[in-house]
Amino acid sequence: MEDAWHHFHTFKDAFLLRRAGKQAKTDGNTLGKELVMQQKVDEETNTQTLTPSKNQREMNTWRDCISHEIDVSKVFPQHNLFQSLASCRSV
Repeated sequence: MEDAWHHFHTFKDAFLLRRAGKQAKTDGNTLGKELVMQQKVDEETNTQTLTPSKNQREMNTWRDCISHEIDVSKVFPQHNLFQSLASCRSV
């Protein structure tokens, strides 16, 4: 046990580099809770407004947009794929 304890204290600086501070941890927990609440609200509102056919149309539009952006990024390597996919979300 003493060896393990000594080993931990020898290398604990390496562990502390990866550890988040208290404020970062608190902020992350708060943002996580807000995200879960927003997802619940979105699910409740979408279940009332999205019919299966409308949901299918949105999925097809999203799939087409992704395919298009991937094709463009293959032709133009400097094309920012992630930024373009973010714009697909608003379609």
